[in-house]
Order: sequence, then C-alpha cells, then structure tokens
Amino acid sequence: MSRRLITPLVLFLLLTAMTAQASWLPVLNLVNQELSGAPGDRVGWSFTLYNDSPYDLNVVRIYADGTLFGSNGAGAMGTFRDDIEYNYPGDGITLATGTTYTGSFPGDALASYAINAGALDSASVNGKIYLDYKVYSGLSLKGSGTLPAQYDNQDALASVTVNAPAVPEPSTYLLFAMGIGVVALLKAFPATPAHPARSSPT
Repeated sequence: MSRRLITPLVLFLLLTAMTAQASWLPVLNLVNQELSGAPGDRVGWSFTLYNDSPYDLNVVRIYADGTLFGSNGAGAMGTFRDDIEYNYPGDGITLATGTTYTGSFPGDALASYAINAGALDSASVNGKIYLDYKVYSGLSLKGSGTLPAQYDNQDALASVTVNAPAVPEPSTYLLFAMGIGVVALLKAFPATPAHPARSSPT
C-alpha cells in the first residue's frame, strides 16, 4: 500500500474515533440555574447526570469559573463548594452505562454556595459549572474529559444573588418608640371620668 493511501486512512480512523467518543459524552443538566438566598444561607444546585457512554462513568470533581470563584474558592460574597467531593470524599459517584443519577439540594447537590453573613443585598456572582470525569471498562481507564453543565439545552450560566431581609428605616424605629411611649403614658395616667352636673335645689 502506498504512503498516499496510508495517510488518508489514518486520518479517517482518527476522525471516526473522535466522532464516536463525542457521541457518547455524559449529559449534565442543572435543575435550577439561578439561585438566591439571604446572608448566612447556603444554596445549592440540584442536577441530573446521564451516562450515555458504553463504559462506567466516574465523576472526579466539580468546579466553577467566573465570579463563582474556583472549586472551594472563597470570595467577598461567599464560598463555592464541590458537593460531590463533600458528600463522597475520594470516590465521587459512579454510573453504569445507560443510567441516570439525580441529586437534589440540600442532601445530594452537585455544588453549593455559602453566602457570607455580611453579603450586601442584591450582590451576585455567576459562572459556569464544570464536571471532570473518567470512564472505565472494568478497571481499565478508557478516557477522561471535562463537561460543562447544561440548562435548557445550553451551557448553563449558574448564578447566586443575595436577597437580604428588609431593614426598617431609623424613622420607623422612632415612630415605634414614640407609640410605645404614648401607650405607657395613657396607662400611667388614665383619663378621669367626667362627673354629671348636679342640679341646683329649687
């Protein structure tokens, strides 16, 4: 076989292998893309993960980019956490071929975010969440890769927004205090009942 025939054949085999692998990438879907919570809260992303590969799938780690900060990274607004590693340290989760895993916050989330107690109202962070995975046939490693989370058939832009409880204005406290004072005065000095006028003798 000539060298001219070998080169196209090698290219064809490589493209076929790449296409086959791309067709069985795992599918990671977020159930909820945009989260919100009060300062001091922990919020988290529920998810489904489908293993469409012909091999067993092992989740290695979860991390994020953007202002969600990296895996287990802390920022001014809070801290992102890989909940797969948190709940299943060292082992992650493993899915057999053709199976689906569903995880729900708070017990079994994909990832979560702890909002700092001092976070400002309406502050927000966002970024994409990624999954590092490996696929095995028995004990034999067949491949690995990185997968972005999806939402509504697109790469998900996950976000967390602070919804701080409303704080009364100082004038509200003043009016409240004045109201309490008036009530206390009325109780201390009850109004004297008016006596009926006496009729003069005839």
